[in-house]
Amino acid sequence: MSDNETSASKHAKQAAEDLRAEFAALRDDVNAILKTLKTASTEVAGDAKSAAGHAAQGIKRAASDKFEDVRDRAETLEEDLVRNVKESPIQSLAIAFGVGFALSLLMRR
Repeated sequence: MSDNETSASKHAKQAAEDLRAEFAALRDDVNAILKTLKTASTEVAGDAKSAAGHAAQGIKRAASDKFEDVRDRAETLEEDLVRNVKESPIQSLAIAFGVGFALSLLMRR
């Protein structure tokens, strides 16, 4: 072999080794980026889950409050009805009879 061929061969081998080293460094960089993305996505998912949990608690609390309001209103209406029946039993009986009679007429048809 001539000196030119030996020199070219050495340069080619060196270039191949440099290229391998650059590919290895690139692979390590890509793996580091993927690891960072995985960590970030896990944190985002955790934050989203936490926010959803807080929203669900808020909805549950609001629904519970509304249920309590409706129940209190129903109890008040029941108490008013009982008081009205006690105050005017004959009128209440006549109203109940009239409503029953009207319903029976509607059910016949």
